[in-house]
Amino acid sequence: MKENSADDRQQLLEQFLNELSSGAGTVFYDEDDLIEMYDYASDIGNDYARFEILMCGARLYPSSVPLAERKAFYLYQEGYLDAAKTAMIQLPEKSVLKKLLFLLLTPLSEDSGREKLDELLNSVSEFEDEEVIQLVHAASALGMYSWLIDNYTLILAKCSYQQSFIFELLNEADRQGDYKQVIKLAEELTLLEPFNEEFWEKLAEVHISNNYEIEKGLSYLDFALAINPDSVPALLLQARGMYLLDKPVEEVMQILEKALELDHENFATAQYMALCLYGKGYKAEAVDALYDYLDSHPGNLEVVETILSMADGRMKKDILAPLFENPDEDKLDLLLNMAKDFISELEYGAALAILDYYDKKIGLKEDTAILLELLYRVGRYTELIEKWIILPFSYRNHITDLVFILSCLRTNRLDLVDQYIGAISERWGNQTPLEPYSSITSRLGALYIFTLVSQSREEGLTINIEECDPFNQADNFINE
Repeated sequence: MKENSADDRQQLLEQFLNELSSGAGTVFYDEDDLIEMYDYASDIGNDYARFEILMCGARLYPSSVPLAERKAFYLYQEGYLDAAKTAMIQLPEKSVLKKLLFLLLTPLSEDSGREKLDELLNSVSEFEDEEVIQLVHAASALGMYSWLIDNYTLILAKCSYQQSFIFELLNEADRQGDYKQVIKLAEELTLLEPFNEEFWEKLAEVHISNNYEIEKGLSYLDFALAINPDSVPALLLQARGMYLLDKPVEEVMQILEKALELDHENFATAQYMALCLYGKGYKAEAVDALYDYLDSHPGNLEVVETILSMADGRMKKDILAPLFENPDEDKLDLLLNMAKDFISELEYGAALAILDYYDKKIGLKEDTAILLELLYRVGRYTELIEKWIILPFSYRNHITDLVFILSCLRTNRLDLVDQYIGAISERWGNQTPLEPYSSITSRLGALYIFTLVSQSREEGLTINIEECDPFNQADNFINE
């Protein structure tokens, strides 16, 4: 099989996907190119590309064993176990990948699993890249990470390209939290390929990400950046390490600005720049940096979410409009779920910004109760009162009525309290059929306050709003 660099494989895959999207029809690719593209798509987690490559391979090379092996594993990874078994049976008996897939599809005890892996290892004279990669995945899935470490030297001796095995095992060691092993394997990679910046970056990452000798991690990045001064991952790691060492924020920003200049499409860079500024106390500058990025990427959901979080929902300009242009149901659900996530994090201002905009553009209907509670929590009492008065009766519940009465008390609108408190108390004094227990307790809590307010008004007593306000004591969102 011909060897292509990562850049070559990326270009090949991009060409393949462009031809698909253009409707150019079936374009000829040789078998090796399809396999290279499939393995690269697996590396970057592009499942759509993997599927299309397998379909193309089935048309052009129906008898290809390497493509059939990859199809069987693809079906297994996607959860189509019966189809994976059928595909596995059709593979040649000598196929290493068939033997690995058999282990994954067969219930085995730990001892039996080790025994089968030992048999497989002894039967193979040389592992190809895909075989050793799937060996690591299979052993890990079977809970046999220790087997990989115990047999490291023997497996390595049977690899046609040792770096593939070491890199895959390094990633598994990272997932296992075995950082000493990660460092050992990363160091071995740098010895095998001292001019591969990715290996130096990996060695630096484990030191910096785990606060394990950060300065040593930065020294490894010096090697990576000497090889490729324009490596964005290395620059981001360098900025992170310097930030953790509390270096001057200007120096950190200088590195991040270069990274953003090299890859302006990468939001992770802009986000990290904003987070660094925010963490150092430069909150306004952090938000401004995200606005600058959003100017060239309008409607980027991640950017909008980060701005709303950092600014507590306050917006310098309308950044939500692009998100509501021709929205489909999935997009609207996504926005509602984002608001609910903000609520769970007690970021009420951010949640309110989304729901308020949603209500004006689409209409919240029964979810208006959440909006009114948020208005109360952030102190926008007059606006809440105005919304409640025009709110259809069917959208009102005991929470909307509670925050309305509390808002009237806080703004000294006692005329509205006297006008509505009787009807509200009467409505929520009755249990509805099949009312859930959680709703009963919440309703009775609200009813207690309604009754307290009503009696106080009748007897001419002053109401201590701070003592009767349940939102002063509750961290949890009342309107479930």
